[in-house]
Amino acid sequence: MSRRNASKNTMELLFVASKLSEINHYVQIATKAGLNPVVVDVRCFAIRNALKTQQLRSQKTTALIEVDPHENYVLIITDDAPFIYDVYVSETDRALIENGVPPGEAGDRLYDRLSEQIRQTFRAYETKVGSNLIEKVLLVSPISDTAELLIQLRNCLDGYRVELFNPLLDLVIPANLQDKTVSEKNSSVFSSAIGLATRKVDIFGYYK
Repeated sequence: MSRRNASKNTMELLFVASKLSEINHYVQIATKAGLNPVVVDVRCFAIRNALKTQQLRSQKTTALIEVDPHENYVLIITDDAPFIYDVYVSETDRALIENGVPPGEAGDRLYDRLSEQIRQTFRAYETKVGSNLIEKVLLVSPISDTAELLIQLRNCLDGYRVELFNPLLDLVIPANLQDKTVSEKNSSVFSSAIGLATRKVDIFGYYK
């Protein structure tokens, strides 16, 4: 999307990308072209916005965990205020996540590394606010074996209620899209799309 300003001889460009790697790629291109790019939104905030579509969502603290080959983080939301913590994943572990986490010792070690970092972020947040407030933990992931990841996280994060995030829960799905959404076993893959579709960002002053 673009808008020209003939009097100032300038042009505003809007690039939309849901992956951090894509955003960085577009920013590099714009910078090399002599432009001054400004990033106004990233994937984790789109997913946060998808949570707002749920009418019956908890008003207390919710933690969203994303695990995928490109972005891994914990997003903790309380009173609509976000706290974001990166989860470090090595290139080797990224390859395992992308190609399918193998059963056995290698997979167990990967899940242990992820879970330990997630627990550390929970402890850091709870130390910051002074109490144990995280009531619900929601998983977002595009990987094929999300069911196994969910099982592993539930085992490793004992004491927390871990569920797969379903951004379609309170939405009315058009008839022509119902087959697609019903056939998808991992509903969390729609999270960023739902969040972006329902998010209003006043880039060009349309809402003024």
